[in-house]
Amino acid sequence: KWIKVVDCESTIRGFNSR
Repeated sequence: KWIKVVDCESTIRGFNSR
């Protein structure tokens, strides 16, 4: 679930960091 478009980028960054 995405709250905001900008949040999407933040989530992707966290995934990559994983």
